Amino acid sequence: MLLVDDDDSLRRALARTMRLAGFEVEAFESVEALLARGVPEGGACLVLDVDLPGIGGIEFKRTLVAASRDLPTIFITALEPADVGEPLAALAPVAVLYKPFNKEALLEAIGRAGNWHGAHSMTLRHKRTTRLLAALALFSAAVLPQAALTQPAGIEPQAEKLLKASMAFLAAQKRFSVDTRNTIDVVLTSGQKLQFGAAASASVQRPNKMRAERKGDLVDQVFVYDGKSLTLYNPGQKYYATVGAPGTLDATLDFARTKLDVIAPGGDLLYANAYEILIENVTSGFVVGKAVVEGVRCDHLAFRGAEVDWQIWLQEGKQPLPRKWLITTKDIAGSPEFEVVMTKWNLAPNFADGMFDFKPSKGARKVDFLPLIGGTAKPR
Repeated sequence: MLLVDDDDSLRRALARTMRLAGFEVEAFESVEALLARGVPEGGACLVLDVDLPGIGGIEFKRTLVAASRDLPTIFITALEPADVGEPLAALAPVAVLYKPFNKEALLEAIGRAGNWHGAHSMTLRHKRTTRLLAALALFSAAVLPQAALTQPAGIEPQAEKLLKASMAFLAAQKRFSVDTRNTIDVVLTSGQKLQFGAAASASVQRPNKMRAERKGDLVDQVFVYDGKSLTLYNPGQKYYATVGAPGTLDATLDFARTKLDVIAPGGDLLYANAYEILIENVTSGFVVGKAVVEGVRCDHLAFRGAEVDWQIWLQEGKQPLPRKWLITTKDIAGSPEFEVVMTKWNLAPNFADGMFDFKPSKGARKVDFLPLIGGTAKPR
């Protein structure tokens, strides 16, 4: 028996019921976990939840059928028959069990599946790596959203709506903190592309306080804004520079970028008018589909401009926070990419006293910022 359900307590209960009935059971929280384990070519029965994070039950079943790898399947779901009954019936399952259901219904359905493959002797078998890769390739081809295969003209209204709602929600947060994992590409003169990483965190208290820290392969930096001054500190070399700053976070981010050539991590997302900034040079955009980032179900959007393409993954639900942001720079040889994955958001942080004050460590040396020559604004 192969059991796939993302509800931990229900998954354990169902697995226990089947084992007590004499079946060998392997349970998985997602289709991706089952694929990593390996899907047997036969001799197994699949108990499959419909509404799963990432790859859904219906999409997975369709892929098995298309790849001639079908297994007798018992769908389980909390969705209404009116919503999923027709597409489920089209896949000819052994049974569809609507939650809540009793163990007798489950065991009776398994008995019917047993008429096909002998359910009482079902076991999992390891697959060779090549077969697993082939199955994954077939799966990708079958479930990739149609939107990802074509390039629609203009900006889809739904993509615009989702992005606007996300940026408005973030702008409305008076205080928050976020941890991120960042990667950036560097293209050598030979054309070879190298990737470097960093971990970062940002703490924001609107309208005029921010602290951001980055530490990684190429950078070790602290950015502190207290409403009156901006400080950039390099802990490793113990250098810091402080300069008077405008009275709001938005104005300070602009000042840092245009006058000092200093970019706050993920700074564009922190503006009160982030939506307008992001959409400014966009020529097209669309909703790619659903995705999972760091275990969070998201809407995946893709946008295109003359010089930059970018994608953003927005958390589903009442808190549509950005969870991932990928920027591809097309006007530079090799099209380097910059990626930010938001690993943890806190919308009600308790900031310690002095969080936004900078006090140099012992032995730290003060230096001056070098103004950007000509005051030329750095492109976003």
